[in-house]
Amino acid sequence: MSGDASITGRLTRLVRSRETMEMAVSLANQLLVSGMTFLIGIAAARLLGLEQFGRFSMVLIAATLVQGLQNSFLNIPMMTLAGLGGGRTDNYFRGVMLTNAMCSIVGGLVIGLVLGVGFGLRDGSIPWSFACASAAYAATQNYIYTGRRLMFARRDILRAMLVDIGRYTILVAMIVALWRWRGGVTVEGLLWTLALSVLVAMAPYAIRLGMRRVDRRLLSAIWGRHWPFARWLLPMTVVTFAQEQAVTLSLGFYLSDEAVGGLRAGQYLLGATHFLLMALENVLPGGAARAFTHGGRRELKRYLLGKIALVGVPIALLIGGLAFWAGDALGLAFGEPFRRFAPILHIFAISYACIFVRDVASQYFRAVERTDVILKAFLVSCVIAAILVVPALKLYDVIGAALLILAINVSSMIYILWAIHRDRPMSVLA
Repeated sequence: MSGDASITGRLTRLVRSRETMEMAVSLANQLLVSGMTFLIGIAAARLLGLEQFGRFSMVLIAATLVQGLQNSFLNIPMMTLAGLGGGRTDNYFRGVMLTNAMCSIVGGLVIGLVLGVGFGLRDGSIPWSFACASAAYAATQNYIYTGRRLMFARRDILRAMLVDIGRYTILVAMIVALWRWRGGVTVEGLLWTLALSVLVAMAPYAIRLGMRRVDRRLLSAIWGRHWPFARWLLPMTVVTFAQEQAVTLSLGFYLSDEAVGGLRAGQYLLGATHFLLMALENVLPGGAARAFTHGGRRELKRYLLGKIALVGVPIALLIGGLAFWAGDALGLAFGEPFRRFAPILHIFAISYACIFVRDVASQYFRAVERTDVILKAFLVSCVIAAILVVPALKLYDVIGAALLILAINVSSMIYILWAIHRDRPMSVLA
């Protein structure tokens, strides 16, 4: 018995050690991807200039919608299924990767077409080179996003880290070469460079995984298995996109690329708060669930209020500092032409404070398994956005867009807080 206990203890320590290593690598990978995304945005603003940065930002925003839909249908179900019943087979992952490739290509073509037609209606002619570059970017970014999730699902996290390191190394080398040989970088050139770096980095893994033929029946089985997960996530993705991102796209089609560039710059700087929110996502759901289990709704409210007070301090300092030195922060990060958008940063400071409170408070309804309330909050803000978008842009231009985004986030925050106040336990156990 003691021998069995010793073996069990060693196996337990081994599992824990592997899990610790996986968490550490996962965190490092997330920091790498998020940090490089942030730096690419700043570099793009300085290399492209205000107007072209705005056009570049519109491509990134449009691509996030396709990525969100693909994430809802492929990634979230895959990550859940991979942890059930001993995991999935290699055939399953090959089928997912093939589906990923098909969805990415279709999504990229849709994004290229929508942006091309949108700019064509605004400017009088369709920019085909820009549309093709946008399609390539959207397709490859969505492909590697799902590819990375697949590596994590297979617990092949070191390979995921190496692929991302290789991708960004190739990207930096290509941008430097493009700058030196052509004397500058265009938005189309940057989009093609981002796309090619993904293809080169992902090619060895994709070829190795796809060496064997995938049965069509497997693709049908994947659809049938994933759809129960995705049918509620897909509308949530569309509703969420209809918040800030749709407003920013409308601004670009209605006004100018420069307006989008200024708006996006403010979002980039204050987006640093998302690093803290992402870190909270690793601990808040579990902590909120435990608080609800042990103390019911009263303890859950106390727990979340404490987290808002605790984490709110560094977030308030970060937001307050950026708002106080708005002009200097924008000029230092993106260049002198961006200084004039300092008022947008002031508005976004309030907006991001509301996002923080709303996202933490939303954990309440995740803990009590009432996620429909969160969807309702976003639906309310969507209605407000639909009503106010035209007058806001007509009357106040880019400032109106920032104020509209503020109204969206304030309304969804108020709805969540109001719903928490009105929520009552359905049984004596709650």
